[in-house]
Amino acid sequence: MLGATVLVVATVAVGAERWRRLAYPPRGGGNYRHFVAALVTGQMLNVLLPIRLGEVARIYLISRDQGLPAGRVAATVVAERLLDVIALAVGVSWLLLHLALPEWLRASAGAILGAAAVAIGSVTAIAWRGGKLIGLIEGRVSLVSARAALFLRRYGDFAVEQMRSLLQPANVMVWWLTAALVVLAAATNWVLFQAFELPLSASVALLLFVALQVGGIPVATPGNVGVVHLLTVWILTAFGVDRAVALAYAVVLHLIASGSKVIAGVALLMVRRSAAAPIV
Repeated sequence: MLGATVLVVATVAVGAERWRRLAYPPRGGGNYRHFVAALVTGQMLNVLLPIRLGEVARIYLISRDQGLPAGRVAATVVAERLLDVIALAVGVSWLLLHLALPEWLRASAGAILGAAAVAIGSVTAIAWRGGKLIGLIEGRVSLVSARAALFLRRYGDFAVEQMRSLLQPANVMVWWLTAALVVLAAATNWVLFQAFELPLSASVALLLFVALQVGGIPVATPGNVGVVHLLTVWILTAFGVDRAVALAYAVVLHLIASGSKVIAGVALLMVRRSAAAPIV
């Protein structure tokens, strides 16, 4: 369990480094600690609130702390999501080749692969033709509102710049960091298998990661409480794990993955508050 907690911390550290390199391609820049603090705060809010206000919060924090335009920071968050979808598709492809998936999981795998194809197509299209497309739309919008046309141009340019950076060979580290995030997350599941003495392979750990990522998209409860547990029980029982043991595993996994982020986020907020307090 301690090993799983360490892997969760490592996942956050790698995620902050990837975000920093997206904001300052290709070698990164800015203050790494700011990216860690903003990412942890955003993840804490995503756990505690029923909607993903954490993404808005971390965009605001980095924009304020690093002096970056909010549109540029928002473009990095969109790029993160596209990278994650592509990474999930690679993981699903591996699972289809190395694991006998239940029929309902095979149907979901097809949807993930389709989403990844759309993500790759979007990155390529925006990178190479985005400027021209924005210019065409801007011309139509300017007839109605000059302010809306300016908004479209400003944020559209950020999006095009971000997508182009993803395709630059010098920015390949972003792709390696994305792969590392998948490996660390799957390793967290596998290490926790050992705590419960479950004879499950690394492929099942990867499958659990993919299922939780996809199932967490339509967030309905704070921290996906219930959703995480249901999906975990479905996956583990499909591979012969007793239902009660699977539920216990789900509870512990959720506490480690989400509880550590809440504790870290609250600690960061307390540090910020004490640092901002006036000295009497």
